[in-house]
Amino acid sequence: MKNIRIEQAIQDFLDYLASLNRTPATLKTYRQVLGWFAKYAEAHHLVETTGQLSEALVEAWMKHLHEREIKGNTRRAWLTVLKSWSKYLAHKEYTRKDIAYPIAMPKAEKRKPVWVADDKIREALNLLLSDSHPCKDFYANLRDHVLIRLLYVTGMRIGEAMGVDPSKDIQWESQSIEILGKGRKQRTVYADGTTLQILRLYLEEQTKRMPNGHRLFSGPDGRPLSYETLKRIAKRHLGVTPHVLRHSYATNLRLRGMDLDALAELMGHESMETTRIYATLANEELRKRYMACGLLGGNGNGTGELPSPPTPTILPGGEAEVKRVVRKLGRRRAPR
Repeated sequence: MKNIRIEQAIQDFLDYLASLNRTPATLKTYRQVLGWFAKYAEAHHLVETTGQLSEALVEAWMKHLHEREIKGNTRRAWLTVLKSWSKYLAHKEYTRKDIAYPIAMPKAEKRKPVWVADDKIREALNLLLSDSHPCKDFYANLRDHVLIRLLYVTGMRIGEAMGVDPSKDIQWESQSIEILGKGRKQRTVYADGTTLQILRLYLEEQTKRMPNGHRLFSGPDGRPLSYETLKRIAKRHLGVTPHVLRHSYATNLRLRGMDLDALAELMGHESMETTRIYATLANEELRKRYMACGLLGGNGNGTGELPSPPTPTILPGGEAEVKRVVRKLGRRRAPR
């Protein structure tokens, strides 16, 4: 058995994951979780090398997390990271056995994803393009508008959007975007014409201001804006994280009748169980709409009014939005 320091074993594992083309977000998560485990091992059990690692230590860490009231789903995710590392250590003979293999997964908590109604997203987007917005930097407002709009109408994860190369990945004619999803799996997402026209105007303006920027969202130095910066943008305008926009995409499409097989493919889900949660959310919303009708005089929600019929697509486009962007950017006409 080769006995090395835990910090070195973590770095070796991360290098191995990088060689498998794991995403930067995945590497960051694994580095954080394993770093937390290493600190706990040293602080509470004086463990500094792989030869000192044991099944009992993993059990103690999981108990420690439970006592700190770390949620069950979070503990499951962290134990998954630890199990992957433990398997690697055993394979490399840094430990005598796979120390995390026998540890049972914490019970999964069933949570319903948070989502935002289409009209609330539309309201935030309209405000960003309006003259009444408190921020008078229209370029910043346009960037924020494009971020929220694109995440919503495509269902992309924020990491996927950060990886898009506008010069290669956007197919303007077919109104599609090629993205690299979880596990480096490629898939295609789609956007309406208005969204793509506004996106093109934004990219042209970004290129003028930042010639060295080659991503969808670049900073003044040309480097891509960080995940935390993009997360703050969504929070500032909608009060939710970027991932909630993905949930909103799925739920609103399901409300408009999209079947689960097509939705799963668009979202890049490997398991239909992941997609079925959106059927549940949509059914709950349909129940609310039904109860609002008050058939046979039932008071429902007290309105007695029929709900508005769903529009066929989320965030249907309009020329007015494009014209507003053209005018504010001082352009003569919209891109074709």
